[in-house]
Amino acid sequence: MNRRTWLAGASSLLAVAGCTHDPTETPSVDSKSASVVSGVPLRIVWVGSDSEVETMRRTWRSISEQPLDIRLAKPIDFSKAGSSDAGALFEQAGKADVVVYPLTMMAEMVHQERLMPLLSDRITADESDVFVTSGRRSMPAALKVATSFAGESRAVPLGGHLPALLIGETLASGEAAESVTTWADYYELAKRSDGKCAEPSAAGWAGATFLWRLASSLDTTWLFDRETLKPLIDQPDYVAVLEQMSQSVKLSSATDGRTPGQIYQGVAKGELVAGIGFPTNRSEGDETGTQLSFTALPSSRIGNEDEFSTLAATGDLGRLMMNPFMLVGSLASSCRQTAAADQFLDWLAGGEGSEPLYRNIDSIIDVQSTSGSGDSGAGNGYVKWLRSQLSNPNVVPPLQLIGASEYYMVLDEAVRECVHGPVSPQAACDKIAKAWSSLHQRFNLASQQRAWLRAQGIAS
Repeated sequence: MNRRTWLAGASSLLAVAGCTHDPTETPSVDSKSASVVSGVPLRIVWVGSDSEVETMRRTWRSISEQPLDIRLAKPIDFSKAGSSDAGALFEQAGKADVVVYPLTMMAEMVHQERLMPLLSDRITADESDVFVTSGRRSMPAALKVATSFAGESRAVPLGGHLPALLIGETLASGEAAESVTTWADYYELAKRSDGKCAEPSAAGWAGATFLWRLASSLDTTWLFDRETLKPLIDQPDYVAVLEQMSQSVKLSSATDGRTPGQIYQGVAKGELVAGIGFPTNRSEGDETGTQLSFTALPSSRIGNEDEFSTLAATGDLGRLMMNPFMLVGSLASSCRQTAAADQFLDWLAGGEGSEPLYRNIDSIIDVQSTSGSGDSGAGNGYVKWLRSQLSNPNVVPPLQLIGASEYYMVLDEAVRECVHGPVSPQAACDKIAKAWSSLHQRFNLASQQRAWLRAQGIAS
C-alpha cells in the first residue's frame, strides 16, 4: 500500500476518531490543551522492561492529559531468538496505535502489515508540532536513512548508538591513539595491551560487531547479491574480516566476551587501555575521571591496505550501520487515533518534556536536543562525538529481512564459535551462508529479495 493510500486512510481515521490537526495553526508548546487529546487511551506497545514502561508512563503524565494504554512486549533475545518470540510482538502490534521495537525488525513489521508510513516528514522539526521546539536539531542524516523503508519514513529513532574506538588516558595523548586508523593498527594495539583491549563479543553482540567491522572494511555489495540474494558472507573478503576479528578478540583477557557498555566502563575505569563500545549505563562512565578519546571505527580494505590507510586518515571513507537493537517508534497500521499518535511520536523522539525519559532509560539516547539533556552523566563526550558521526548519510541496513531474529541468531552463534572457540573463520562463514540460504527458502525467496531491496531504498 503506497503512501497516498495510507494518508487517505489516515484522514478517514481522523474523521472517525475526532482527532483534528490543522497544520496552519501553530499551537503553544507550553499548553497542554494545544495537543490532540481524547478520552480514548493511546495503545502503546513497547519492547523493553517494566521499569522503562513505568518511566514513560510517569513522564508522559506530567506533560499531557492524553491517557495511555501501554502493553509491554517481551524483548527478543537475538542470540537465541525464534519465530515464536517475534510472533508475539506482531500480534500485539496488530492492536496498537504506536509500536516501539528494535530497528532490525522493521522489514518484518512492514511485511506483516503492522506499520504505516509516518504522517509528516521528519527531515526538519515542524514548528506546528506540539512537542517540537527551537531547541531541537533536525533528524541526523544517518538516522533518517536507517529509519526509512522503500523510500518512506517508517519510524522515529529513540537515539541511535554507534560503536566508537575508545582510548583511555594512558594512550589518549600518545602516538598509539593517533595511529589507529586501520584494523591492522587496532590488532597491533591489542597485541601491545597485554589483554587490556576488547570489542563486543558477548552473546547477542558478536554478530553486530562483525557487521560493524564489515561495514567499515568493505565497499562491495552489502551481505547479499542483489539479483539472487545469495549470501556473500562466505566470500574471501568477508572471511578475511572475520579472521581479523578473531585474532583481535583472542588477545583479550575477557574470554567469554563483553558487551559495549562493559567495554566502555572498563576503559573509563582504567581496567582496559582501549576498546570498542559505547556507554549504556547512566550511573557509570565519565564520572570516574578518566579522560577518553572517541574516534570512528578503524577502517581497512582487504588487499589494498597501504592505499586505504592514507584515505582513511582523511576521513573520506566509511560506511555506518546503526545499532540493530536501537529502539524506534512507528505508527501502527491499526492506529485509531492517528493525529494523537503522531504527536506522541514527536514527543518520544526527543520532544519537549521527554528529558526525564532519556535521563532514566539506558537503552535510548538524545541526539536531537540542543539543551544538553542527553549530555549529563555517563557518556558526555560520547554524545558529542556521536552527534558528529550521525551526519554521515552513507548507511547500510542491518539484517532487514523477514525472520530477522533468526538470521541474526545464526550469525551471532557462528561468530562466537569462531572468536571464542576452535571454529575457523572460513567454516564459520560457510555455516552462516548455508543457514541464511535455507532461511531464504523457508521465508520465501521472492519475498526476501523484495524486503532486502526495499530496506536499501532500491524498490518500492
